[in-house]
Amino acid sequence: MPHILITSAGGPLSVCYTISTPTATSAKAIDPVLPTVLLLHPVYLGQIALHHQFADAHLRRFNLVALDLRGHGNSVGAVKPTYGVAEAVDDVVNFLESLHLPPVHIVGVDLGSLVALELAAIWPQRVISLSLISPPALEEPADVAQGRQEIYDCWEAGFGGGAQGEADESALFDAVCGALQLGVNNMQTPMVSALVKNVLGTAMANWAPPKLDEYHRITIDFYTSRPRPTLRGIACPVQIVHCGEDIAYPRECAEELLDALRAVDVDARMHEVPDAVQWGNITHYAEINPLIHNMVTECAVERHVPPARKAGVESPYIAALIESGLQSDGREEFDDDSDCE
Repeated sequence: MPHILITSAGGPLSVCYTISTPTATSAKAIDPVLPTVLLLHPVYLGQIALHHQFADAHLRRFNLVALDLRGHGNSVGAVKPTYGVAEAVDDVVNFLESLHLPPVHIVGVDLGSLVALELAAIWPQRVISLSLISPPALEEPADVAQGRQEIYDCWEAGFGGGAQGEADESALFDAVCGALQLGVNNMQTPMVSALVKNVLGTAMANWAPPKLDEYHRITIDFYTSRPRPTLRGIACPVQIVHCGEDIAYPRECAEELLDALRAVDVDARMHEVPDAVQWGNITHYAEINPLIHNMVTECAVERHVPPARKAGVESPYIAALIESGLQSDGREEFDDDSDCE
């Protein structure tokens, strides 16, 4: 996948990104006559977690763009002690400017929704619509912060508390299970297994000693040290997609965000996908993708969008997922059988 070098408030960053169009799985540029959708991934996983959105023939009526945020996936750049939502927003804005992208529709999942929400408030001219999937609470709940810390502690223990040397696979497995509990309620499927294997490959480069502090910043401090979102200044419609089985953020958190948006006169609405987990874009894409599609078509200024391709489309991530053990396209039924006990 291509990289582009940016310099932002967070420092230099070689951004790994993907562009897909209706006719090209991996394109060098967008089709300028079509709506452009920027998708921002959840914590831990990187852009490969957006496979089911890029594999959706209806969403691929548009330009789809994704990137690995700082500290994730194959993007390369230091995570400074000051890194937080504001710095992540600056990374994304510099990325958009470097690719000369027009105003975009943004879809954010979990961590990605924090970045999307703040970007829309600070740079309203750059955002046409927002779809926030499992947005975190306005303030991180103490028990969720503790759970994030426990995941980190297991990861750190896997490296002997930060010392160089052979990894403790048992402790690292506990960290992975903790992350899966948070994101997918420990559902185990070939898709989840392939994602984990893929992410562990980059995790050893991004989060192993001497980068444990950077791992802490992007997985804990990013949530616990953030200010309340700006909200005032958002000029586009916003839809919140609450995932009913999100163990971290119950419906009340989504409703509080909805009320806060409406209090500053933002055109905001909320949908609930009752059985979806926090990373519902992976497990319940059949319900969530149409919500994304409808939001884009409702707000798009372009009026000549081609119909969905009957032959279907290919995800730019399928080869990496197959290399990581996936033996199908990942369109599977999810259950709660788990090796994480």
